[in-house]
Amino acid sequence: MKFQISTPQFLLAAFCLLSWAAPLASGQTKTKAAEAVPVPDPLLRWATQESTETGMALEGNHALEALTVTVQLPAVASGRIIQANAKNARLQPTTQEAWRPLLLPGRHYFLEVSGPQGHAWCGHRLEIDEAQTLPGDTRTVVWEISPRNTRAPHASLAGANVLVRPHVTLPMLFARSWDSLLQSQPGLGPITGTLSRPGGGTEDFQVSRGAAPGDPIWQLQGRVAGETQLILPPGSGLVVRLPGATGLGVGLRGETRNFPCRVPLAAGWNLVGYPFAQDLRLSSDWGMGDTTASAGLDPTQCDRILTIMDGQTKEYALWASPAGRRWRRTQPGGAQWQNPSETLDNIPTGFAFYLFRQKPNPHHVFLPPAP
Repeated sequence: MKFQISTPQFLLAAFCLLSWAAPLASGQTKTKAAEAVPVPDPLLRWATQESTETGMALEGNHALEALTVTVQLPAVASGRIIQANAKNARLQPTTQEAWRPLLLPGRHYFLEVSGPQGHAWCGHRLEIDEAQTLPGDTRTVVWEISPRNTRAPHASLAGANVLVRPHVTLPMLFARSWDSLLQSQPGLGPITGTLSRPGGGTEDFQVSRGAAPGDPIWQLQGRVAGETQLILPPGSGLVVRLPGATGLGVGLRGETRNFPCRVPLAAGWNLVGYPFAQDLRLSSDWGMGDTTASAGLDPTQCDRILTIMDGQTKEYALWASPAGRRWRRTQPGGAQWQNPSETLDNIPTGFAFYLFRQKPNPHHVFLPPAP
């Protein structure tokens, strides 16, 4: 897969298509809210950087591809939480004159905590109930009960710096090109793939030809799904399997992230991606920040990574080497180490990967790249 940075218009989605083998794991869609984390999140420290507006372009011609979005749609509002509880929060906008009803009907928004450093909520995200928030003063936002909330809302949110952003969704990006493909080839089977599941794990989606152009049928876990169920949150991954062998092209303009990103992990398989426009250096950018990862000498007892790059899948386990933890390649299935030894040091920009966790980590976080 080829990755480059460009500067297209606000949101360009020139998506061609790819094919992929059956997904590794799936799970039932959760409908309950995020459960309260029993202990506080560890305080985070990261190198301060400037957020920039930029474009992301990905091109791939291999049969196997997995991707993640490394930019975000621009924030529609910023400010600070002055009071919060389990149902709503009062926000003080960065500038009073810029604060007006900003949530557009038919769009889906979330709030994320961008700082300050030392605040326990840094990097967390909460879904906004647009229907309840729209009729009133947007200086008060109402929380949506959602498994995409990385923590249950609480009074401790007070003092947090926040950004309000619209979600990136699968239909927003893919609907036009996928519908065109399905309509132009009536005998073509459905487009299928795998998404990160809210709260950890994965779930399967399917897109079929609709009765009329512009009306594709989206399903998630075998049930008809709306756009609110087909969201690509920061730090999530996406793998697509198409009935024909084609290439992949992506263009998206947005803002680069300059603060942590919470991605809670479930025990078992998770589909994740580094939400920054740089390579993920496994030792300096990630490994040091996740002290609950399982390493060992027996690969079956370790956390594992499966990568999909250049049309190939490779598996690695977190090896407790004499020199420290390293992601060492295993034989297919992960039961034995591969010899000669091969280690994984980086995940290139824009690639998603499967992560198998021996135990869950609700505090898991991707930190901005180290200097």
